[in-house]
Amino acid sequence: FLDIVPISAETGTNVDTIAAIVRKHLPEAIHHFPEDYITDRSQRFMASEIIREKLMRFLGAELPYSVTVEIERFVSNERGGYDINGLI
Repeated sequence: FLDIVPISAETGTNVDTIAAIVRKHLPEAIHHFPEDYITDRSQRFMASEIIREKLMRFLGAELPYSVTVEIERFVSNERGGYDINGLI
């Protein structure tokens, strides 16, 4: 070990310290993707994964983990959001 740093994710104690230590040991490298590039997945896919995650979080053991969500309708609305219909 190069460093030993006790941290607490709950209180945030030493989280900045551990981030600085990790950053110090990372090698310099070129960016392989543009800085504003977030994912190669579509918005429909991301919406289906968010719905799936919420199902698992709120239903827990009641729900099989092989559950899938198919987005049937994904349109922007006048409020700047999206109207999404998904088939579970």
